[in-house]
Amino acid sequence: MTASIAWTPPATTGGSPTTGYKVTALRMSSGANNATVVSRTDSAVLPATARTLEMTLTGSNYRFVVVAINGVGTSPESARSNSVVAR
Repeated sequence: MTASIAWTPPATTGGSPTTGYKVTALRMSSGANNATVVSRTDSAVLPATARTLEMTLTGSNYRFVVVAINGVGTSPESARSNSVVAR
């Protein structure tokens, strides 16, 4: 499965410009809202100008999170995406 992930920049950056992003694919135990994370697959650090990423993943249920990176550190994870089911 190839998943396309898109995000918007954070509203606040702690006073330091964003230097990159990292996307994490969370393989979930099911598509339910209370499913547990079975494994995590992290992207490489993406440039600050990136707003989309395509990830190739094996069949399962996934949710995605994004973090922003800057001179202050790494942001908390974004809210999880809706569940995506690989076919």
